[in-house]
Amino acid sequence: MKIIFFCILAIFISCNKTQQGPAETLTSFIEYRFSNNQTKEGLLVYMTSKASEEIQAMSEGDLVDLFKVEKYRKRNFKIVTEKCTEDKCFMTYILEYDVLTETKTRDFSSEVKKIAELQKINEQWKVSNIENVKTFVESIKPIEVQ
Repeated sequence: MKIIFFCILAIFISCNKTQQGPAETLTSFIEYRFSNNQTKEGLLVYMTSKASEEIQAMSEGDLVDLFKVEKYRKRNFKIVTEKCTEDKCFMTYILEYDVLTETKTRDFSSEVKKIAELQKINEQWKVSNIENVKTFVESIKPIEVQ
């Protein structure tokens, strides 16, 4: 009986997302951004109040465009460096994704290096800012210019 109790306790603790560290928060945020069921409220869960203000100020059309991820397929996500204090963390990461055509074949491949700033607010890590450092785009087929 004690074994069952400890197993249930271990599952509960491992599934508790409120105590995620900065790396887990950033990973969850990236996974959410590539999901097809994004909402404004769901996105705000990951953001600080400053970043939330920018999302709140967006028009409905801009939000619809922000949430369109059908033409993107994440290939790889890797945190390269972390520089953290008790309440602030800067993480450099590389995100690789494909841009798909309407027939779901790969049209472009992209690799983006970014720096994310996370802040600890009320014992939870939140995304404060993300900046692009470098972008590499590779076209799978020749680009037609008219």
